[in-house]
Amino acid sequence: MNYEVFVTNEAEVDFDNIYDYILSHFSLEIVQQVITRLENVFNLLSKKPQNGLYLKELRAMSTKEFREVNINPYRILYYIEGKSVYVVLIADGRCNMQRALEGRLC
Repeated sequence: MNYEVFVTNEAEVDFDNIYDYILSHFSLEIVQQVITRLENVFNLLSKKPQNGLYLKELRAMSTKEFREVNINPYRILYYIEGKSVYVVLIADGRCNMQRALEGRLC
C-alpha cells in the first residue's frame, strides 16, 4: 500500500534554497542530479517510510516521531501519520542540525 507524501511549506523553502545554492555554485547538471535523488527519496517514502532511521538528535529525548533519510550531504526529516508522510526539513547534514531542528519541530 502506498503512502501519500506531502512536503511542508518550510521543506519547500529548504529545497528552493538548496536549489539556488547548487545552481549558483555548480552546473545545471548537478542540480538535476540532486533533484533526481530527492525524487527517488520521495518515491521510497511513498512505499516504505518505516525504513527511515529515527532522528539521532532526538533519541536522547526518547521521541520516535521523526525519521530521516540521508542522501549525502542532505538529510530529509519526516514523520508518518496514518497513510501520509510529511517531509518537514531538508537540510545539509554538515550544518548544525540541533539549531535547524529547534525552530522546526517544536
